[in-house]
Amino acid sequence: MAGDSSLVWQVFATIIGVSLQAAIAILGWRYAAKNTRDTLDIQELVSNRTTASFIAEKRQKWIDELRSDMAIHIAQSQEIVWKWQAIKDTTSERVEVLLNAAFEGNIEKIKDEKKIEAKRNEIVQKMLDDFSKENGARDREHQERHIRIKFRLNPKEHNDLRDLLDKIRKKVLSAQGATPGVIISNINNELGFLLDSATILTQGILKKEWQRLKQEVAYPESLIANIPKPRITNQDHH
Repeated sequence: MAGDSSLVWQVFATIIGVSLQAAIAILGWRYAAKNTRDTLDIQELVSNRTTASFIAEKRQKWIDELRSDMAIHIAQSQEIVWKWQAIKDTTSERVEVLLNAAFEGNIEKIKDEKKIEAKRNEIVQKMLDDFSKENGARDREHQERHIRIKFRLNPKEHNDLRDLLDKIRKKVLSAQGATPGVIISNINNELGFLLDSATILTQGILKKEWQRLKQEVAYPESLIANIPKPRITNQDHH
């Protein structure tokens, strides 16, 4: 009986030992699995925040560049039309002043009308040539910036501003062929209205993008979830 009792206790002790080892192993596996999940969660969080920070940096650059380009574009649009108005409304007076100076203030003593007219045409042409050189560079910059801003704007989200930019560009170009006086003055007034509208639209876009930037930084998981996955085509497998 004593031997049987001893054997029972040995078996019982073995079972307990094996059970404890199994329990320890299970607990260890669960702990390791939890650590792995926690590590993966942390890695995913870090990855999401890194991606969100990268996107936020690009969005901030987009905001800064749009603000800068629109400020310059609005100012230059007004400047071009103002200069056209000035050259058209004051050319005749300036020509007569320069013409009189060319004849040393004695133009009334010149009897040769052809000589006077030739000098007048020479002065006018020089004024136009000088203005064309200056305005040509300015207009080229205006056209380049017009296209660059339109490329930056999303046609679906910012179509109103894109259309307004086209109207501004068209109005600026119309100043070149406008007649002095009322016509060029009306163009200037109409342009002013368009530029005010563009300013308001731009402010709205910048505010919306800044709000979006803050949300993306604060909630990177939502940002990542909304990024569409790339499509895999048959060509990608080759």
